[in-house]
Amino acid sequence: MLKNITLNRKDLYIIIFFLGFSSAIYQVLLIREILSIFRGNEFIIGILFSAWFLGIFLGARFSSNAEKKVLEKRVTISFILLPIIFVLLLLIVYFLPVIILRTVGTFYSITTELLFSIILNIPISFIFGFSFPPIVAIAAEEDRESSGGNIYFIESVGSFGGGIIFSLLIIDFLNPLAITSVLFIISNLFLIKRLNNKAYLIIMIIPIFFLLLSEKIEKKIFQYVWNNTHSGELIHYKRTRYQTIFIESNKEMFSTYGNGIYFHSLPDQYQTREIFHLIQSLRNKKSDKIMIAGSGSGSLIHNLLKTDISQLFYLEIDPYLWEMELKYIDRLYKREGVEHKLKVINRDIRHYLSTSKDKFDMIICLSPPPENAMLNRFYTTDFYSICREHLEHNGIFITAIHGFSNYMVFELKRYIASIYKSFIRQFPFHLHTSGEKIYLIGGITKNIIPKNYNDLIERYKKIYSIQDNKEIEPELLSNFNPEELMMLFEKTQLQYFQNQIGNTIDKVDENLDFKPRAYWDRTILSAMQEKSEIYNLLIKHYFLLALTIIFMILSFVDIRRRLGNRYLYRGIIIFSTGFMSISTVILMIILYQNFYGVIYYRISLINALFMLGLAAGSYLVNRVIRRVSIYSIFLMLIIIFCSIFLFIEIRIEPLFWVILFLFSLLCGTVFPILFISLSKDNFFNAASLLDSMDHFGAIAGSLLTAIFIIPLIGIIGAIFMNISLLILTITIYHYTTPRKC
Repeated sequence: MLKNITLNRKDLYIIIFFLGFSSAIYQVLLIREILSIFRGNEFIIGILFSAWFLGIFLGARFSSNAEKKVLEKRVTISFILLPIIFVLLLLIVYFLPVIILRTVGTFYSITTELLFSIILNIPISFIFGFSFPPIVAIAAEEDRESSGGNIYFIESVGSFGGGIIFSLLIIDFLNPLAITSVLFIISNLFLIKRLNNKAYLIIMIIPIFFLLLSEKIEKKIFQYVWNNTHSGELIHYKRTRYQTIFIESNKEMFSTYGNGIYFHSLPDQYQTREIFHLIQSLRNKKSDKIMIAGSGSGSLIHNLLKTDISQLFYLEIDPYLWEMELKYIDRLYKREGVEHKLKVINRDIRHYLSTSKDKFDMIICLSPPPENAMLNRFYTTDFYSICREHLEHNGIFITAIHGFSNYMVFELKRYIASIYKSFIRQFPFHLHTSGEKIYLIGGITKNIIPKNYNDLIERYKKIYSIQDNKEIEPELLSNFNPEELMMLFEKTQLQYFQNQIGNTIDKVDENLDFKPRAYWDRTILSAMQEKSEIYNLLIKHYFLLALTIIFMILSFVDIRRRLGNRYLYRGIIIFSTGFMSISTVILMIILYQNFYGVIYYRISLINALFMLGLAAGSYLVNRVIRRVSIYSIFLMLIIIFCSIFLFIEIRIEPLFWVILFLFSLLCGTVFPILFISLSKDNFFNAASLLDSMDHFGAIAGSLLTAIFIIPLIGIIGAIFMNISLLILTITIYHYTTPRKC
């Protein structure tokens, strides 16, 4: 039925706009859905970006030139296939926990996550890369050398539109099946109009069916998958801006999961007993003001409210999580008479402390392990410094880290030592426990913390004997004696800790916001424990760098063989631009979450603003400033990089968005400038080369930034590295551009 289809320039503009629009949505949807079952750290995000760009690179590289009719047919088929392929990929993501089983509440192995990140991205992104050169070649019949810039501009505008609509509207009202159905309907309507045959309206039944029943279909899928992979029954789930929350019922117990990862269960009295008494033993006065984050909404906070504390601040960034759990909390805990003591704050703890003047007698942060850079923020010198500033003179800070029950392997020692080094930097007066979970207890003045655990327990014996505990849950008090705390201070383990960590601490970097050492050591530790094939790749950083360089050389040799030196030099320029652009976006994402918290719901907005900048840059070159110097573009990019240091210093959020837009605008000018210089030879080849090498640079940039650059030289070093790459690129451009006489 596509034999006689013809595409005019207006059709091409509609198609490329829709491709850009849908690509922004599909990319973010895939990332969000994949991260809901994967560990969601920057390593995996880097792989996801790389896989997406790899698909585009392969599509653009292997999209061969042909006569116009063939190109038109290729574009139309790609346009139709997009939503169909995405639905199939989405179903694979949904059913993956059934296809490949894992232990409840744990992650897949890094190897599995890496493999499926590639499998689930390349099929859909390949189509975008495969379609771009044919569209440019067809449009060039009328637009000539402006065709590449025009198509690039319209695609970027579409991507911006998709990102904005997703961020502001779609994310709150439609699930992925419904979104895909809407895009399917749009592509079908366009096809029916071009074929001028209403008989094809029958095709619309399928996407309309999925659209109307998307909520029920998704619910059935989630219930089937959950009930076949967990011991309990899924009773409620909700997509929020921060995560997908699942609540499971198992007899009289209710368990909460975020993105498939176990958070906590209610009731949880027995799990709370240890930390409750530790907190009670450390309190220095009756009328305490306490802050807790990461503990969950169960027994700990509700039993502390039954004590003689004056006020308890409970921080939970996702307001829906507290609301969803509230009916179970009310069923399990009596809150009458103590509601006035509890203040629930729906903010990221770091962001809250950075903007608040409140001071506390005790701050307790029991965050999950630093599986990603966002969680790593709660284990850094910077965070401990912020907490220290918000403690009263006799205040105490408590956190927990992954411990040990027997021999510590080298990777575990490095991981613990990095965090411990950061902790003691801010809390020289401290105490720590032993066991599989180690509590770090710090004070800001010398005599606030007992000198040793014997003194702590003796003091608690006196306190406990006069406490009024009649309102405390029986499970926390049954047969309790303060000497039970001795289990937290096993003598041989404490000595082993001091020997092993003491010999390691001077050999490791402390964990910092700008150099997330613990997150990286945690990733390596996970790979080692999983006996993953990726382990050797991660500990031998230079292997990945060498592998990337080899692929770069092979690609450059291929360009020179097929297209000659002029294309080679321009390919190097666009490769560097692609590398630098995605590397900087990843750095900006990490900076944003360091200062403001969860980035999950901001990814689509960041992507949208970045694409708007690319569109604006392309528009300027094609329509406003036809003869812009690439030297001036690169000079302004260096200024933008310097402004990132200003943002780090003053941390004003609007400046973040201004920098991101201006940076992407300048990057967006490079493609049309280079296309104009190459398109006089062959429009198709110019589009294919620039699109493929731009995305090949993005592949290298996302991979190396996440796996090699940040762990090795940190965020500040990565910014300087990008500036150096920029200077090298402009040098290459200078010496490979013919001089006008």
